[in-house]
Amino acid sequence: MAEWVIDIQKQKSEKIDKYLNKEINIVITVCDNAKNTCPNFPDGKIIIHWSIKDPFHGWNNNEEDLEPYRMARNEIKAKIKDLLQKDEIKNL
Repeated sequence: MAEWVIDIQKQKSEKIDKYLNKEINIVITVCDNAKNTCPNFPDGKIIIHWSIKDPFHGWNNNEEDLEPYRMARNEIKAKIKDLLQKDEIKNL
């Protein structure tokens, strides 16, 4: 993400439970494991699953290890761009 001048170094994972009772309009899972284990969001108006290959394959920080992350990042960006063009999203 730094290649796109987006700093995510301070981002962290949070337990999904804290969001279950929030008004979540769109739920997107991005890996098959998440699709199978993601809890039900009762207020979710749109549920979407994108089967994106998990790029993680170790804790190495080598240049050649970055390509799977770039591919996943680019795929997510393209899917978000397409999603934002849909009328069902524009009308939320």
